Amino acid sequence: MQDVFVGRQPIYNDNLGVYAYELLFRSQDTTIDRIGGNAATARVIVDSFFEIGVDRLVGNSNVA
Repeated sequence: MQDVFVGRQPIYNDNLGVYAYELLFRSQDTTIDRIGGNAATARVIVDSFFEIGVDRLVGNSNVA
């Protein structure tokens, strides 16, 4: 796997508790720019969850 960069932006509920995270993905792979939005989103999901791991992305956060 190439170097990838994943940012985690919290999404808050009405009580200012973390409701979810938006994942922001950057890669040095230039093909990501040519594959389109849906394929890029799928790539973020696959790379983030399967290669990085959900535990490393959210830690012990109890997002509800």
